[in-house]
Formats: sequence, structure tokens, C-alpha cells
Amino acid sequence: MFDPFKSRRQLLLLMMFFWLAYYFIVSLTNLFALLKAAHCLPATWSFASTNFDEMIRVISRYHFGKSSAVFLLGLATCAEGLLFLVFLIALFKRKARPSLTGVAFLAGTAYWALFIIIDEIFIAYFDESAHVKLLILSLLSCFLYFSALSHGEKGGSR
Repeated sequence: MFDPFKSRRQLLLLMMFFWLAYYFIVSLTNLFALLKAAHCLPATWSFASTNFDEMIRVISRYHFGKSSAVFLLGLATCAEGLLFLVFLIALFKRKARPSLTGVAFLAGTAYWALFIIIDEIFIAYFDESAHVKLLILSLLSCFLYFSALSHGEKGGSR
């Protein structure tokens, strides 16, 4: 028999796994992009994001140089790595500390909201579309978590 509450918990767990995988992959590919920019990896290294080149393009509007791009992408990479750790901790502690799941979803939502503000500052409308989509998915994740919470569930699978 179909149990909507069990399905909601399973969907919530699936969303946690998605964000965990997403932040792991994006922080890793951004790290490799930074290592390529520092010539620590060969230019032919293909498992690296193109975010470094995009960062240079975006910040050139205000005449910021390569060192600023390294700093900003490094900052974003650290934030994404931290979000990965927050989701990992929330996943393993979801039964004992279900509120950590909400913290993880809210932190991810705040991250993408900040990116949209940065896109506006740098007039980076081409990049904003992807960030808006990630913000919407993050908001849906938050909605799912808080909806489960309001129905007496404990923020994860039981």
C-alpha cells in the first residue's frame, strides 16, 4: 500500500543524496580548475570546471585580474566543500539531530541566493539562469524538509 509519509521521507533522503553528490563534484571540479590555473595540472586535464575562465570573464567588467578570480573561485570552492560536509554530517546524524538537515538545506539555499545577488552586481545575466534553477531546487528541498517536519517527521528516513 502506498504510504505518502514514507514516500516523502524517501524523497527527502534522495534530495540529501543529490545535494551531497552535487557539492562534492562541483567542489572537486572547481579545485581541479584552480590547480590547472596554477599550472599544477596539465592544460589537457579534462575533469575540471570551466568556472575559472567564467570567473575571469565576469569580473573583468570591473577590471579585476586573475588573482581576484583565483581568490573568488577559491572562496566558492571552499564554500561548496563546506556545504558538502554539512550535508554529509546531516545525512549521518539525521536521526539523532534532524535539525541539521534543515540547516544543510537552508545553507544551500542561502548560498544560491548569494550567487544571484553577485550575478546582479557583476551584471552576469548569462550565469544567473543556472543559479536561479539551483536556487529553485534548493527552495524545493527546503519546502520538502519543512513540510515533512510540519507533519511530525524527523527530517530523514527512519
